[in-house]
Amino acid sequence: PPPPVVNTLSIHLTDTSKVTTELIFSEPGGPVLLDTVGVFSDFSVGLKTNRTLLDFSYVRPDTGNTYRVNTFKSVDISAWTTVYRQSYALPLVISALPARQSATVLYTHMPLQYPNDPMVSNAANTGGANWTYPSATTALASYYLYYPNGYLYTAFPEQGLYKLHQVKGLTDTVDLAHMDTAVKINYDRPADLSITYVWLVGVGDTTDIYSKSVWLHNYGFTEANFPKIPIVLYPPKAFPKYQMILDATQKSISSRYYSYMDSVVTKITWPDASYFTYGSVASNAFSISFPKVRPSVYNTYWTNAKIKYWVYTSGDSTTLNADASLTGLKSKMLQGTALTGLTYRRLYVEAMTKTGYVDFNSFVQGNRTKTKYISELTSFGVTYQ
Repeated sequence: PPPPVVNTLSIHLTDTSKVTTELIFSEPGGPVLLDTVGVFSDFSVGLKTNRTLLDFSYVRPDTGNTYRVNTFKSVDISAWTTVYRQSYALPLVISALPARQSATVLYTHMPLQYPNDPMVSNAANTGGANWTYPSATTALASYYLYYPNGYLYTAFPEQGLYKLHQVKGLTDTVDLAHMDTAVKINYDRPADLSITYVWLVGVGDTTDIYSKSVWLHNYGFTEANFPKIPIVLYPPKAFPKYQMILDATQKSISSRYYSYMDSVVTKITWPDASYFTYGSVASNAFSISFPKVRPSVYNTYWTNAKIKYWVYTSGDSTTLNADASLTGLKSKMLQGTALTGLTYRRLYVEAMTKTGYVDFNSFVQGNRTKTKYISELTSFGVTYQ
């Protein structure tokens, strides 16, 4: 006989969607422990189980008279605080900004014959300015979001120069007679790979990441103007931490590199089709292998006329019966809905990182702190029609 149940697993989840949702908790390969439907802004329960890892699923209405179903296999749900998937990236967007104010800065000793406007930013989620040029050596920039006591970063990507200035007020003056040399990085990459997005933030104070972070994103970069403008341009040793996101596409594969480290990497390995091999994409006998790097987390996406089904699992688990997984939920909201005929639509390797599957999910879905973070991660996805 099975051992007696002697433990209680405490679960507390929040949900800000205000959408009727079904929450299903079950033991992996075992019984459903709880199936409940409601609008859960603040949900708490104690489940009688000896397991520390559970399968967790939620069901909710989606667009086009369909249902969205997400299943997370074998997770430590007691460490989660939110129902829906959160970002692994450290949140550097300023959450409590003062009233929006436009600030103006007068630049003196502008570089001669500079062909384009410089890039300017103040705080982690702002960038850009309106420029006028009163003379050949002066410039007036009005940037749209003033953040007091922060840093103003001005860069000249083509010349590889920058100025980092402590903000003094709504009107300010910056002398560019003596600028510093920025680091340029142009990542080696296959000829058919295109970089589509560059995001770089310098974190000036790791204990105050909101007000002391500066957007260093080189928005002048595009594949069309490379190598005239580098992929990454940043001030060396100016910040204790740098957060970077680079997105790329190569044939049918979209990939992302993410880092939060004390330096900016100079080499990136881009995943391609050799990183995964299918044994079968049948909904009742899916199998996959990862010959180069075993991911911490990946998910597969399945659909039929009424269902959109995501299954999250560890890279250690390379087989799936999506049909049995979906029907085994015995969902209340899906009663009377056809659950068969699932078609495989997408593979998304969410995380190739040093953090393991359980800990990664607990970090993404749990309490986010400024002292706990993912330092480096690569992800990629491929979509099938």
